[in-house]
Amino acid sequence: MNQFDVKGKTALVTGANRGIGKAFVESLVKHGARKVYACARDASTFASMKAIHENVEPVLLDVTRTDHIQALAKKISTLDLLINNAGIIHPCFNGADEAVEIARTEMEANYFGPVNLILALLPVLKKTRGVIVNISSIAGISNFPSLGPY
Repeated sequence: MNQFDVKGKTALVTGANRGIGKAFVESLVKHGARKVYACARDASTFASMKAIHENVEPVLLDVTRTDHIQALAKKISTLDLLINNAGIIHPCFNGADEAVEIARTEMEANYFGPVNLILALLPVLKKTRGVIVNISSIAGISNFPSLGPY
């Protein structure tokens, strides 16, 4: 299997302000990434992301907002690695009154958001023969009654 060396590369991580996303950012910096765009929909978390390393640039990005995606695509001129990590999950039974609306919300963030982001960033990814990593969840392939729409 081919390995992807991040040393000297430019990466973008969605959902980068906490959990796995933040761990990706820290790992990319540790392994020598030249620049990491750390994307989050909550600007109040930017200070903690900036504190990780000088090569980390926090970026406001809600993957469900086309205007955010378009602004990001205009901003980035080179990209070697895109990690689609942002996602949401709402506990809900399939029979709940709000199940359809919750399903729509989850699909916007967990499916359409990453697809739209990939399409917007594909031109710069093609230039560098970049890599796309889509993060998923065990809950996407296993049955959890309280996560019906998911």
